[in-house]
Amino acid sequence: MDANVSIAESFSVSPRVTEAVEQNDGAANSGAGSMTDEGALPILKTRKRFGPDEDLLLIKEVNWILSYRKGRNNVMNAWKGIADRLNKLRTFNMESVNNKSCQNRFNTLLARHRVKEAESARASGVDEDYIELRGLMDDIMSDFDEWASKKQNIKDKNALEEEAKDCAGAVVRDSAMQRLKEQREADARRPGEKEQDGSDSQLDSTAQSSSKDTPTKSRNAILASLVPLLESSVQQAQGIQEVLREEIKLRHRQDKEMLAVRKREREEEFEDRRAQRNQDFQFRQAQMEAETRRIR
Repeated sequence: MDANVSIAESFSVSPRVTEAVEQNDGAANSGAGSMTDEGALPILKTRKRFGPDEDLLLIKEVNWILSYRKGRNNVMNAWKGIADRLNKLRTFNMESVNNKSCQNRFNTLLARHRVKEAESARASGVDEDYIELRGLMDDIMSDFDEWASKKQNIKDKNALEEEAKDCAGAVVRDSAMQRLKEQREADARRPGEKEQDGSDSQLDSTAQSSSKDTPTKSRNAILASLVPLLESSVQQAQGIQEVLREEIKLRHRQDKEMLAVRKREREEEFEDRRAQRNQDFQFRQAQMEAETRRIR
């Protein structure tokens, strides 16, 4: 596809916009006579706010690009690309927009659609542009919710892992401090103690045997005694992290199933509305035919 041709322009637009463009082109051709394309009159874009037609073109672009998925460093560039393509459209009857205005309008449309502000779509005789916009918004909302759920799961996973690391570190520090405290108390009692028999605890025996050691050897002995405790604490922290990972996976599966159910419910609701509209149309058509036959 040509880079200068917008994706949204490949879709059908509303008859109102097409008629306006044709009238504008007719006026330009009648006034310009044999003017070349370079001398053609520009299309006047007078709207200052998004209207239904502009909303539809914007949502078509977003549905194709999925700009919110581009990541923190590229998301605004994606919105800028959408704004540039919309500004080049002959059917986009609005003053120039930028990346921020397009993003804000999309967020507004998504919020309105989420709370189902426009329930009039259930009625018969709804404008076809609105039906198309609602269908696109259904697809975008499902994809947006799935993306937001994955992003939140990653954030929760990182937070839980950090919490597990902090918890494991606290356990190691507390155990080490307690062991050092006990060792220092034993060292302080050693000068006034007599020789003890083999029934004494391993800690006191170690303290007596190391009474003639240098401070460096004493510290090394303390560190060596802490190694098994540290290894046990690390294994405990790894076990906690594994439990948290399984919990996150379970939560992700539950969120995915919930999104699938919601999407299926929206699809069924849309099909029910369409069937109801068709039924109402056929009923009105039958009434008109009966009325026509009665008049004849």
